[in-house]
Amino acid sequence: MQLNKEIWKWSSTIPDWQNDLLRRLYEKNELNDEELNQVQVNILSSVGIHYREPIISKLSKGAIPDKNLDKGIKLKSLDNMVNVAAVDQQYGIEFNTEGLTVIYGDNSAGKSSYAKVLKQACRAVDNITKIYPNIYREDSESVGTAEIQIIDENQNVHYIQRDMNTSPERQLSHISIYDSKCGQIYAETENSVVFIPSELQIFNSLATIQNRAKENLNAEKDSLKETEPKIPTFKEETKVKSLIDNISKNTKYEVVEDLCTFTVEDENRLEQINKDLTVLSESNPQKHLKDLDRKIKDAKMYQQDIREVVNGLKDANIDAFLHNHSCYKDAKETLRIATEEAFNKQPLNGVGSNPWMNLWATARKYHEVAYKETEFPNTEVGAKCLLCQQDLNESGKNRLNTFEDFIQSTISKEKDEYEKSLKEYIKVFKSLPLEKIKNASIRDYLQYDTPLLETSINELIHSAHEIVSKATNAESEGNIELQYLNKFPIEEIENWIRDKDLELEYRKKLAESDNREELKREKVEYEAKEQAAKVKSEIKTLVDIKVKEEKYDKAISLLSTTNITRKYNELASAFISNHFKNQIEKELKHLRCDNVLFDIKSRGVKGQTTIKLTIDTDNKADLVDVFSEGEQKALSLAFFLAEVSSMENKGGIILDDPVSSFDQGRREYVAQRLIEESENRQVIVFTHDIVFLHMLEKFGELRQVNIKRNVVRRIGKTAGIISDDLPWVAQNVKKRIGYLKNELQLLKRKQEELNPDKYSLEVKSWYSLLREAWERSVEELMLGGVIERFDSSVKTQQLRKAKVSDELIQKVEKGMTKSSTMVHDESRAIGRITPSLEEMENDLKDLEEFKKEFK
Repeated sequence: MQLNKEIWKWSSTIPDWQNDLLRRLYEKNELNDEELNQVQVNILSSVGIHYREPIISKLSKGAIPDKNLDKGIKLKSLDNMVNVAAVDQQYGIEFNTEGLTVIYGDNSAGKSSYAKVLKQACRAVDNITKIYPNIYREDSESVGTAEIQIIDENQNVHYIQRDMNTSPERQLSHISIYDSKCGQIYAETENSVVFIPSELQIFNSLATIQNRAKENLNAEKDSLKETEPKIPTFKEETKVKSLIDNISKNTKYEVVEDLCTFTVEDENRLEQINKDLTVLSESNPQKHLKDLDRKIKDAKMYQQDIREVVNGLKDANIDAFLHNHSCYKDAKETLRIATEEAFNKQPLNGVGSNPWMNLWATARKYHEVAYKETEFPNTEVGAKCLLCQQDLNESGKNRLNTFEDFIQSTISKEKDEYEKSLKEYIKVFKSLPLEKIKNASIRDYLQYDTPLLETSINELIHSAHEIVSKATNAESEGNIELQYLNKFPIEEIENWIRDKDLELEYRKKLAESDNREELKREKVEYEAKEQAAKVKSEIKTLVDIKVKEEKYDKAISLLSTTNITRKYNELASAFISNHFKNQIEKELKHLRCDNVLFDIKSRGVKGQTTIKLTIDTDNKADLVDVFSEGEQKALSLAFFLAEVSSMENKGGIILDDPVSSFDQGRREYVAQRLIEESENRQVIVFTHDIVFLHMLEKFGELRQVNIKRNVVRRIGKTAGIISDDLPWVAQNVKKRIGYLKNELQLLKRKQEELNPDKYSLEVKSWYSLLREAWERSVEELMLGGVIERFDSSVKTQQLRKAKVSDELIQKVEKGMTKSSTMVHDESRAIGRITPSLEEMENDLKDLEEFKKEFK
């Protein structure tokens, strides 16, 4: 079954944010916090929560590993590693394209750096591997690179220039990789282990990340809930209380605005309700109605008085008064001037005064008696003076005519007319009911009920008194100024009376209806509305939070792993063939996991369960507590080998330290299995286990499998140095003799530079190795490999190669004795001379001659 095609088809049915997450997991398998945060942003954006820009890049078909994409491609070499850990660029690994390649190295030698590059490039299940640059170099921040050579089925060589920590190479997707992280097993419940086939690991990763995202979103939702504003408690049942108690994502802003806005009209209505309730709670409402009726009548009479004052002091009257007063003054002054001209030159003083005027008026009356037939004054010839009865002379006649002309002049008449008019105005002004307005009893009520109206009345009274006072004193004053009545509260009183009439009518109806309970309920509603208006913004904030919480719930529901599990089970059911089941059983048996029974489950949980294994016991225990590290690794390796064996293609496999924590029996089985696999596919093994290396070489030799060996070493700060020389402990006698010869040449070159003590130590170290070479010669030559220190078996068929004689024994004893003497610590009293280079060469020749005995 081509799982990559099935997964590709499924990816087109899932939401964009999940498709993007799938792409990210194929690229990295594990997401860091920032990447997970971006996934959460994408999810929230899909439900309408936008606090950051979503970044979605959909999965491409080529990003899905295709185990069937073999095409005969095999790894040829890995070299030119620049700024990859401490690996020296000049070194690299050559791979057997057919058979087995073993990369052996001690810990910290740089072996894992090579393995990590391949893990990243070949789409290992565990592709969260991070490759760091060389921290000892100045350019350690630059991106590491490497060159991978591959050959195709036509033996054509291709080069892959690779940057570290980037997406895997599509051409290498058919190569399977195993290490301690790749071979995952899970203790799911008591006595059970779950295995996830490598191609289906993506569902587990997807489910795991979605569960992490779900936890984070739940935490964000909880934090959001903590920001909900505290709305005051509304105890009485009202529309506002019902709104607040039931705030949810469905609460409309319009409803909040309607129920939580306290307008001026609402305020007035609440005030009216309180007044109505006050009225209805009065002990004798009829009495209050009568009092209000009386006040309205008093106000109407008061209005009439004010209207009379206003009409009496209207602008036209003020203007007429001021005009008459001005004319009066002008006539009076003109009269004064004329009087001075007429009377000032008279023989007696006081002519023209009031007493004189009275005298003149009496004389006029007397004339009607004395001279009935003539006009007053009689100035004819022989006429007598009416006062002194003497004959009038010419000057007297002229004087009388002058007096009469003055008296009969229009100036005097005008002055009298203006004066009379002024007195009439003053009389009117004085008759205005100012004192009545000022002392009216209604004013006390108006001052209490409508202070502004009372202020206007005060201003009217003050202005009116000032006008009347000035007008009254107008005769005795010269120029006067009268202000108009700019403000008079007739209209205000009229409005007040109208309002009180309406209030009286309303109160009458209110008293008749007595809807006290209804008003109380209405009052509670308005008071709740007034209280809610103070926290309207908080209520709206709560609505917003509820809407956001609902969106969070929707986003969290999208993170359900049900669809992942369903698809996983569907593909797993098709993937798990009988051949695969048989392979698991076989591998478990050979890896001595016979105490583990397995069962194929048709259903999974959270995208994880397909093959469930149980311990053959009735006792309940957690497998992680029961299984040793070696047993757990044996299970994971069994799954890996079974999965590889079940695949139709012959893609290569890479194993990194596959037998760490294994006992001798399991290591031997793994070595045999890998040799078997290397007969059909390219196999690359990284190991630091010298015994396992020996086993691979032994089984490879038996099955005539081509084995290429790369030994990785570290020298100082430089790692990854590759050679084909095994370490001393794994070398045979021939190799050891060669190594000792090389060491002698080195010692010869630096002999002159060494002081005697250092030279002695170098010689002592050399003889220590010579002694070990003699020991190895006994095992390898005399015993013919019947017993080997890296082999668990006794090879009885090798006995015919064994060769033991007294002569050979003596040569061994001689060589061992000489070497041991130079190695052991001796008393200073002995004073043994340090051997020369010639002596050392002769001692090494003894070993060479001994080896020749066995040709």
